[in-house]
Amino acid sequence: LPPGLEGAVLLVGLLVGLFGCGSGSSGAPVQAPSPVKVIEVVPGVAQRTIEATGTVRALDSAELRPEVAGLVESVDFADGAAVSRGQALVHLRSADAEAARLDARSRAIVATQQLDRAQALFAKGEFEQAELDRAEADDGLARAAVARAEEAVRRTTLRAPFDGVVGKRQVSPGELVDPSRVVTRLDGLGSLRVDLSLPE
Repeated sequence: LPPGLEGAVLLVGLLVGLFGCGSGSSGAPVQAPSPVKVIEVVPGVAQRTIEATGTVRALDSAELRPEVAGLVESVDFADGAAVSRGQALVHLRSADAEAARLDARSRAIVATQQLDRAQALFAKGEFEQAELDRAEADDGLARAAVARAEEAVRRTTLRAPFDGVVGKRQVSPGELVDPSRVVTRLDGLGSLRVDLSLPE
């Protein structure tokens, strides 16, 4: 070889040897690509069901008591019965209250008649203004007495304040009761509430 070509030939030989060794079958095997699953993300509602034990309570619930003291004449409901608003449940003896109402009504009738006479005489100039004022006051007092007597009679009957189901009755005819005595419990079934515990 001419001078200077010996080094070039040696370099070419080394390169051929290197590339020849790297492309042989003794190299690492090529792995296949991993499979990929593509899913489109869209908005949605995540639902989770949890089972729990709770207590069902009526939203409307009340212990019924009489407004006044008295002797129970009748109990007009059965245990567990469905009742409607305004239905009479318990009647107390009301003879005295009804007698007082009758007396008040009679006095109111007399007071109204006296007022009519006073107005007629005042129109003729035979009555003084003071006497007419007194007759009007008596008529108003008589009407107020009738309203009080009506209220006293109303209080002798215990009525359901709302629709619902009554519980066990706790009074019987012949018993003497007062406003501290619970007659029964009334639960409205129109709206219910469930009390239970859930994990966070």
